[in-house]
Amino acid sequence: MVRASPRILPLMLAALALAVTAAPCAARGTGGFLRAWTVCGPLPGTRLDVPDLPADFTAYPGLMAAGGVWLPIEAETRGRVNLKGAFPQADSGTALLHTFFQAPEDGTYRLRIGSDDGVRVDLNGRQIHLRDVQRSWRADQDTVAVRLTAGWHRLLVRVTDHGGEWAVSVRLANEADRPIDVPHQAECPEPFVETCRLQAEATVGERAEAARYLAVEAARLQADLRAAVPPLAETP
Repeated sequence: MVRASPRILPLMLAALALAVTAAPCAARGTGGFLRAWTVCGPLPGTRLDVPDLPADFTAYPGLMAAGGVWLPIEAETRGRVNLKGAFPQADSGTALLHTFFQAPEDGTYRLRIGSDDGVRVDLNGRQIHLRDVQRSWRADQDTVAVRLTAGWHRLLVRVTDHGGEWAVSVRLANEADRPIDVPHQAECPEPFVETCRLQAEATVGERAEAARYLAVEAARLQADLRAAVPPLAETP
């Protein structure tokens, strides 16, 4: 059996993400958990204020920004996003996650958050929660009250890892703190197409960042191949 190199896999998934447009995650049966995300990582360091991203930053599968390529990831049945499974070779670092969700009506809602380890949550470009801690994941460890208008919103989550397990979960509850299922998706919804710049040509800076990323990944892949394949002179 041929196994895909961990260096090749992100590039393959990024290409697939660009070619496929998924429908919003089903609004029923999620227990209020937001399950569909796009993730970027692992980034070096365990600071929750790095990288410094603009308030209008949006991410979607296939985007190359913030130091890497953004890939789709799904939460487990109980709502936990297994980041250690996504990045098994990382001993520590930071992951960025992004999703879009739709509030059914104007009102006060609650975001329930669980994380291993530290976590920061930005809603529509504004920081609403920060816990710089080392802890094991448990659902609903933190609760944040937020005011939402009816319609689509964007959520950016940063999660640090100091070793061991690495995970996060987010779910939405109403003002009475009862979990509610809402449409959500990793892909850019129609109201955010302009913000996501899906119809705009890539800038010189974006092309340069993509070129740098591909060059680094190509060098790492070449090093992996050299380590995995013995030189011909050593082959009997």
